[in-house]
Amino acid sequence: MDARDSFGFRIAAAINGLARVTNNIGIIFLMVMMMVTVVDVTCRYFGKGVLGAYEIVEYTMVLTVFLCIGHAQAEKKNVSVEILYNKLGNRAQVVQELVNAVVAFFLMCIFVYAGILQTKTMYISKSTSGVLFIPNYPFVAVEVIGYVVLCLVLLGDFLVAVSRLLYRNY
Repeated sequence: MDARDSFGFRIAAAINGLARVTNNIGIIFLMVMMMVTVVDVTCRYFGKGVLGAYEIVEYTMVLTVFLCIGHAQAEKKNVSVEILYNKLGNRAQVVQELVNAVVAFFLMCIFVYAGILQTKTMYISKSTSGVLFIPNYPFVAVEVIGYVVLCLVLLGDFLVAVSRLLYRNY
């Protein structure tokens, strides 16, 4: 049996599918952000911009970033430093991927916990935006969802690295 047929790879594939779904939702918000910007700039050309366009763009940017971050990790499109990594042997590279996944997973779990606390605080305080009075807590909740998806992707990366080590598929 090859490592790609293992439990770790199958779980990672399912998690990456979830990350792809949240990414597609984030892309929709990116299109909304672009449309609001185009309408606002066009209206400003004729005299008056769209009320609250800046806030809408800010909120859609939050939605876009946090819904797409898990997919970026799944596709390995994030920033990485490969100066040392490329000089390591194949087994050492897999071990480094495993360690990176574990450390990042626990760090993102802290972000999830902090985001849940922040969502609760914003909900209780009824925090809103300044112009349109849009509640802030749903956007922090989406941030938490993005971090949860990222945690799952990192868990999938960990399982893949373990599978590669067990099956000696470097």
